[in-house]
Amino acid sequence: MLGHAGAYSAALAVAAVLGPRVGRKIDRVGGRPVLSLSNLILAVGLGLLGLAQSVPLLVIAWLVLGVGMGYGLYDAAFGALGRIYGKAARGPITGITLIAGFASTIGWPLTALGASTSAGATPALPGQPRTS
Repeated sequence: MLGHAGAYSAALAVAAVLGPRVGRKIDRVGGRPVLSLSNLILAVGLGLLGLAQSVPLLVIAWLVLGVGMGYGLYDAAFGALGRIYGKAARGPITGITLIAGFASTIGWPLTALGASTSAGATPALPGQPRTS
């Protein structure tokens, strides 16, 4: 049986395997229905992940999330933008990449700050010692 890390790896593998199929579906029906479906699948997967209290349910949740990731992450979004905008898709694709990159750059430190303050620690500011 897959463990915690194996479940996430399996989700990435599912997303990768679905990539070509999702691309063909975007070519056939367009990006909106595919990306809309991805949001529903991701919502179900996140709901299952939030309810998971056993490894089997955690694995199922990550596999559902893998399907959602295959239908809705960068590959599908960029394919949809390419179909909609053609050669003019470079700007929107760059915008998505920059926004997502900055989200991670800002989100990780804010998450660490929130985790440290919720645990009762005072966050250390640059040049100041950390207190607990």
